[in-house]
Formats: sequence, C-alpha cells, structure tokens
Amino acid sequence: SRLPAELLLQIFLYLPARLTPGLFGHRGRSPFNTIADRLHVSHTCQAWRELCLRSPILWTDPSFDVNPSLTEEMFQRSQNAPLNLHLAPRVHFHPLFHRTTLPADVVRRTDLIKQALSCTERVSTILVHDDLNGDKNCLESLDAPAHWPSLKEVMLSSYQTYPSHFDGLATSQTPQLKILSLSGFYFSFECPVYDHLTSLSLSLSSRH
Repeated sequence: SRLPAELLLQIFLYLPARLTPGLFGHRGRSPFNTIADRLHVSHTCQAWRELCLRSPILWTDPSFDVNPSLTEEMFQRSQNAPLNLHLAPRVHFHPLFHRTTLPADVVRRTDLIKQALSCTERVSTILVHDDLNGDKNCLESLDAPAHWPSLKEVMLSSYQTYPSHFDGLATSQTPQLKILSLSGFYFSFECPVYDHLTSLSLSLSSRH
C-alpha cells in the first residue's frame, strides 16, 4: 500500500463506525461487526496483517459471542490498550464465528468476561444489556466497589426495571466517567458515579 501506516490504521479504526446499530443500537457500534471487519482487514494482505497485529488499539473491542479462543486472541492482541466491553449475561453466540454452543464454551465465556472486568485499570467503556435471565455470575464484579481510573462511559440496559443492581459500580471511584446511561436501573443520586458526568440518560426500561 502507498498509504502511510498511520493513515491506514485510522481507516481501519473507522470501519465499525460506518455500520448500522448493533446489539445495543449504540452509535453504530457492535462487537460482532467490529471483529468481522478487523479480521477481514487483517487477512487482506501481508502488509495489512502485520500492521493489524502490531496495533493493539484494533483489538480493544473483544466480542464474547464468538468462539472463546478468538476472544482470548483479541485480549492478547490488545496488550495494555483501553478496553471497550459489550456484555450480556444471556449467551447468543454469533453464527458467523460459532456454529454450536457447547457447555465448555459457555464456562470459558463467563471466565473471559470476569477476566476482562478484573482489568479495572484498562476498561474505558462498559455496555451491559442485562435481562437478568442469563448467567449474572460473569458480572458479579460490578456488585463490588472498585477503582476504575480509565472508565469514561457506562451504559446499563435492562428489559425490566430494578431499583438497585450493580451498586458496587455506583459507589466505585470513576474519576474519568463522563457518560452514563441507565435504562431499567437506578442508582441513588448520592452515589459518586454521578460526580464528573457531562452526559446522563435515565429511563424506566429499554422497552419504554
């Protein structure tokens, strides 16, 4: 390619933004679309593949609805770059990357989500769609207070309305948090999670 590597990287990063709204209908971002685009680009030619593999920022949106081995590979490629996590307890493995849902894969998926959430110093975005009928154990770390120094955006969405859930996140240290969207969740306005916000969205549930 005649384009500089820096310009190519910016083009690769732009790819998911042009797609239609995904699982959350959130600014066109979807972990399914993201991983499909990144893999497609990385298999185009040797030069593009080498650029992709040495660019951790391309792998910071790990999908948990694909083969767990692929999720693990994305974690490794992301190195220490900020993570954008799209989480849902109910398992819906994406058919493009996973033809069958095996019990062992469900367990590995839960472990991978726990691993991702344990990297509190790296997490930049948390988007949780939680119908509370799936495996909530993978999200249990959000029930305990923690220090999230890089967290900038949180979106919690539920089909039902719950007065209190993920209270640990509400009382955590989130000095960089600017965007908070709660649909079907409620945090007391005395919680520190509101302290530094520039954008707040509240609704009863995602069906309203």
